[in-house]
Amino acid sequence: KKMRAKALFVALSRKMRDGELLFVDSFGLSAPKTADAKKALLGLSGVKGFEKLGGTKKHNLALIATPSKSDAAAKSFRNIGSVTFENISNLNPVNVLKYKYIVIENPVEAVNAISKRASKTKLETK
Repeated sequence: KKMRAKALFVALSRKMRDGELLFVDSFGLSAPKTADAKKALLGLSGVKGFEKLGGTKKHNLALIATPSKSDAAAKSFRNIGSVTFENISNLNPVNVLKYKYIVIENPVEAVNAISKRASKTKLETK
């Protein structure tokens, strides 16, 4: 368990250092609409690579991670082929490294969820 948690932290640190870890306060999706999800992601168009989001091909561009379960957001993002939606508690090092960008919604809650996960494995974090 400690090795898996440490590997996740190393992968997230690498993404952060490379500028591939993005934080968003909220996507503001109250109803499951793919068009709204695309608009929210196009707001990130200043980031190089996000102009490819309109396509439906699977090429593992972004992983959207949220700290709380949201059916509206999950249903909105599932029809965008280059994006995968995941709960922050289900993150693992393989998924983090598989995607070019990791977009984390509500960073305060996400950090709390990740640190709670680390405290369960009694891993020292710096």
